[in-house]
Amino acid sequence: MQLGFNLETKELSKIAGLSALFVVASVIPISSFIGGAGFISLSLVFVPVMAYLLKPKAAAVSALVGSMVGYILQIGIGPVYGPVSFLIPTAGAMLGSIGFRSRAGALIPWGYVLFGGAFYFFLSGGTVLWLVPYFVVLASLPLVIFPGRWRVLLLCFYATMCELTTMTLASITILQLPGSLWSLISPLMFYERTVATVGSFLLISGLRKAIPALELK
Repeated sequence: MQLGFNLETKELSKIAGLSALFVVASVIPISSFIGGAGFISLSLVFVPVMAYLLKPKAAAVSALVGSMVGYILQIGIGPVYGPVSFLIPTAGAMLGSIGFRSRAGALIPWGYVLFGGAFYFFLSGGTVLWLVPYFVVLASLPLVIFPGRWRVLLLCFYATMCELTTMTLASITILQLPGSLWSLISPLMFYERTVATVGSFLLISGLRKAIPALELK
């Protein structure tokens, strides 16, 4: 059976389950948002998991639903970015899913991170320290395109970096963060992306071992 958007009933159940986990994780803070009422939550971990388990459309829907509920409840980054907060995890889940689906697909999140890094460099006035994980993404492309032991870990990183890129774009254009603030929040960003990458990779690795059918071809 298929319901709208060509999503199968089985896939809809995964969307609902991951959206629920995203909302639950959104109430668990892992760091504060300097200068705002919100916080960065454990939901970061589930964005790459959505990207791995769901196709791009389904991943986008799952992240969108979860972030909308988070915004309604005013948890996580919702109080800081308002309705734009919907786009932040949605971009990470959708673009990350495209990367997981094929070797050529990895160029999409890679290119988005490249764009975001250039946007930050020219328009933020902030420290180049913020760009360190962007450079890691750009330099790691060969390890992602050619199958190897690092591919899943790096694609988890790509997914969370697409989420960060969207958040950074919103911080520059909407919040208009001052250049001096980026130096203060860079250590928190490194910590948050490490939690998201390692946490999601461990979850995905456990699922792949427990359910071999989840292994991507």
